[in-house]
Amino acid sequence: MSLPYYRKHVERWRSSPTVRMMNLLERGAFSELMDLSWQMGPIPDDPSELARLIGTDPQEFEKAWTERLKNCWKKTKKGLINPQLEIERKWAESKTYKSTKAATARWQGGNGHANAMRMHSKRNADAYADASPKHMHIDKEEDKDKEEEKRRGEKSAARLRFDPKAENGEGDFVGTDRQKLRELVRSRYLEDLGEKWLEATFVSMVEWCMDNPRKISAKKDHWAFAIGWFRREASKKREW
Repeated sequence: MSLPYYRKHVERWRSSPTVRMMNLLERGAFSELMDLSWQMGPIPDDPSELARLIGTDPQEFEKAWTERLKNCWKKTKKGLINPQLEIERKWAESKTYKSTKAATARWQGGNGHANAMRMHSKRNADAYADASPKHMHIDKEEDKDKEEEKRRGEKSAARLRFDPKAENGEGDFVGTDRQKLRELVRSRYLEDLGEKWLEATFVSMVEWCMDNPRKISAKKDHWAFAIGWFRREASKKREW
């Protein structure tokens, strides 16, 4: 599971007796090793290899690799781990799993079945038939979206917006155009890219919004943001 960042408890870090006894070189090396371990899991019990992995001179690393720093790591069969970092990893994996599961369920309609988000009627599907990816280039999709944005005007913000407090703090798009968004992206991308891609793209969009609350709140038109997100991800997928 990809975990791009971890929580750093600044007060705990700065008040830790072990850290406070470290010099600047040791603290810098400790921080680099924590980042390295977060990315790769257990790290090598080899100073020269550690120096190479964090991109520093082996002799310089040897000065930082003191007993104080060594004592922050526990030896395992796979390599060195920091116990506190592994606690954070389990917490992050659990939260990511729950968020992904919740977002997927919301995409599917809240009951865990993919069919729940199927178009309500053939008439709804026909309304967007001309947006099928087999008949429309990405530039035409963008042109159509721009026309839609102009038509919607200033009222669009009230029709669809991202609310980080929705779904018990898991975040979701709310408003009268919530269902319309799902119907539109399904009609465009389901046949070409599939259900799993739609779910994964929606989940990644929600996660980005939760991770960037200021950026999403600064956007005036969340409809344009959401449609643009799917359009860009579809373009990447098709190019790949």
